[in-house]
Amino acid sequence: MLLNIGRIMDLGFEQIWVFLNPLTYETGEVLETYIYRWGVVEGKYSFTTAVGLFKSLIGLIMVVIANKPQSDRRKSFLKGSKTMKMKRSTGENIFDTANILFLIILSITILIPMLHIIANSLSDSIPLMRGDVKLWPVGLNIDNYILVVKNSVFLNSFKITFFLVTFGTLVNLFLTFITAYPLSRPGFRGRKFFMLL
Repeated sequence: MLLNIGRIMDLGFEQIWVFLNPLTYETGEVLETYIYRWGVVEGKYSFTTAVGLFKSLIGLIMVVIANKPQSDRRKSFLKGSKTMKMKRSTGENIFDTANILFLIILSITILIPMLHIIANSLSDSIPLMRGDVKLWPVGLNIDNYILVVKNSVFLNSFKITFFLVTFGTLVNLFLTFITAYPLSRPGFRGRKFFMLL
């Protein structure tokens, strides 16, 4: 559940792309369609990589914010509990060592693609299209990040995405709220039918 908060800015590309056309770009373009149109159609790969990283950064911030209350609750729980030191067996030490090594290798396999994506966003478009970019940027270029911040089309699509996420979440919460109470009452007629839906 917590990790799903990181995808809060995902609205579903297909449903919006089907109805999008040049006449509706100004009012209907969200981040997913913006990334597709500029990255795939226009061929501005490093620019759309920067936009995607911006979107991922927002998701990461949302996960950290949502995890904060749970982390505080866990710390206060551990503060009140008494811990005992137990002698660990050799098998437990071997398992912990193997587990740590496995997690380090797993972290590296996750970090390498992230470094590649960051290198793509910081590289010029021509070396990127030729496939010259690996883990280090070729032709260091931060213009993509400047363009992300200054681009009015991006800001408009971000504003639309934010509005849809906020409005959609509020409507979803309201509808859940008004249906949850009646469905929780055992005497509600048709309760079993609606619960099966």
